[in-house]
Amino acid sequence: MATVEQYYQEMGGAARALAQNASGRIALLAHAEDGFITVTLFYIERGNPQIRCVFPPEPVVKNVYDFWEEWGRSEGDKPWMMMCLIIDNDDFTIDFLYPDEFEDGFPGPDDEARLLTRYFGSDDVDRSNPDVEI
Repeated sequence: MATVEQYYQEMGGAARALAQNASGRIALLAHAEDGFITVTLFYIERGNPQIRCVFPPEPVVKNVYDFWEEWGRSEGDKPWMMMCLIIDNDDFTIDFLYPDEFEDGFPGPDDEARLLTRYFGSDDVDRSNPDVEI
């Protein structure tokens, strides 16, 4: 069983490896529920002002889901519904959003746009090739 710090390091390392051409901030957004997870990586590529969207490979997705499950098993930790791991140069932060923070109790399309605007100042995302290998 990995520690919370080990999960943070693994998720952050994977995000950095996938966004090697990033010109600054990197955001790994995850929406998790029992038996369900989506993970998306967002970053701004050098020379392109638009936010790039990439779907991480299965090992990264599994690691994030394992983290969500471990978090939920921890005594006293309320299960999060959405996680935002933000890497900004050598600093990182993790924001957790819970069901009561969403209209209707679960994330909708407007929530992702709101988070991208918070982290990048825009929600202008290039979704033209999210499955591309980086």
